[in-house]
Amino acid sequence: MDRQSLQEVWTSNDYSSCFGCGPENTHGLKMQSFWNGKKGICWWRAEPQHKGIKGLFNGGIIATLIDCHSFWTGLAALCQREEKGCTNENGNRGNDDHLYSSHSY
Repeated sequence: MDRQSLQEVWTSNDYSSCFGCGPENTHGLKMQSFWNGKKGICWWRAEPQHKGIKGLFNGGIIATLIDCHSFWTGLAALCQREEKGCTNENGNRGNDDHLYSSHSY
């Protein structure tokens, strides 16, 4: 992806260590969420260590991906609905090209 994920736009100590989506969690999944103005898009690649029992994906990993992506999609949709930029503690705005783009991912 050539755009920043929602997790990268909202750089915050509160989120950066999250197991599912925290960019600074060295043992985490590092899932990324993107917002195209209509829907949230999740970007993540499963690795062999994410397997559960033979031939199946681990259910806890699936639940974590759904949990994190739902949060970020909801946050982006709320900011768009409120028609005001969401700004994190670092002053990064969430209503710019990184979030509200007509570009198809």
